[in-house]
Amino acid sequence: MSSGIDSILRLSDFRIMKSYFEVRPGAASFEKAELHLKLDIAVLQSNDSESDMAVQLTVELNGEEADFEAAGFTGAVVATGFFDVATLKQERPDDWEPVLVYNAVTVLFGTVRTVYADLSASSPVGRVIIPTVNVGQILNRPEPETPADAVAATD
Repeated sequence: MSSGIDSILRLSDFRIMKSYFEVRPGAASFEKAELHLKLDIAVLQSNDSESDMAVQLTVELNGEEADFEAAGFTGAVVATGFFDVATLKQERPDDWEPVLVYNAVTVLFGTVRTVYADLSASSPVGRVIIPTVNVGQILNRPEPETPADAVAATD
């Protein structure tokens, strides 16, 4: 039995904008402790319509040189989801953007995990399955201070 489910947020399309996985020569299978993830989230407004938004999720794996050297592999995947937010903005005018970001990251992260598994499947380190994440915890963590912020705070 199926029934129609109305959604206040509609994913109209998604694209993998960038994907790569690089392995150092001689790299062996990895330990899960060697997975260092960095996530970046950007919200983009369409020039054509106020109802069309995009959320871009970038997930870097062992992106720092020291992490790359220690693990023997690195990678990056950039996934962009395109959303119609007209109904969302009507029903939640005060907090539509956090709802958009939370749901977009939840949907896109699953896709990113699959891309990493596929990219790494035939590599010397073996299939890399990145762990699931708590999207709420990621979005609610305080932003790290930049060196400029720290200097400004001490003046």
